[in-house]
Amino acid sequence: METTTVPETDVACLGCGYNVRGLADEATCPECGTSIGESIAMMERLLGDRASRNKLGRAITCLAISLGCTCFTWLVLWFTLTGNANIWPLIAGVVLTGNILWWVGSHGVWSGQTQTRISRVTGIAAGVNLVMVLSIIAFVVLNYFYEAGDDRLGVLVMICSQTGLVCRAIGTWLLVERFKSIATAMFRPKLGKYFSAVRRLAVVGLVGLIVALFGVLDFYYLLVLLLAAFPITAIATIMGLVGLILLRAQLKKNQAASR
Repeated sequence: METTTVPETDVACLGCGYNVRGLADEATCPECGTSIGESIAMMERLLGDRASRNKLGRAITCLAISLGCTCFTWLVLWFTLTGNANIWPLIAGVVLTGNILWWVGSHGVWSGQTQTRISRVTGIAAGVNLVMVLSIIAFVVLNYFYEAGDDRLGVLVMICSQTGLVCRAIGTWLLVERFKSIATAMFRPKLGKYFSAVRRLAVVGLVGLIVALFGVLDFYYLLVLLLAAFPITAIATIMGLVGLILLRAQLKKNQAASR
């Protein structure tokens, strides 16, 4: 005898996005006729079992803290540049912590999912980004103790910065697509659209920074690009942090309702 499943949490119809909460999996969507069982199965594939959802929640928390570290770094950097305070070790520590959490979260956010090319690329991109950050810190520390040539150090830091930002842009695009799918499956289409806006802003800002670091433009255009890219990236980071907090809260609410 088959058991009838009735979703006790918000579930978006796979065909039209209608909320099928409270309808049996044997029924069909009253709006478009899509099987409710298929919609429930899709949400379960996206979120996994209870253990996977707990891991997903922890991964989202790691990513949120990582973005918080980024915001804190910019704030400290601003006071450092304007107040001439020598707190570069603090900045390096926060940057390293944020990128480690980004790497951990990038792997954990695919919890409960079968390993796919997208999840592997996301993990590799986060790993390369972390290696580049570690390399920059190592280069700077070695230069401080051994006084290596500034030109050589500048080239190494530039290469690592470019590579890290490219990987960060790739990882951001794929991660936000995952968040959008999760939000949509939990019948939060507005949150899904919000993440789409965050993705566009983040990628535009990161690409602008990448182009600026390559230094292929004249100084005037380079300055304009930097002045535009930094605020865009900052806004995208703050919006991403808010979005992750909302997604984490919704996931927690979803877990509580399904108990």
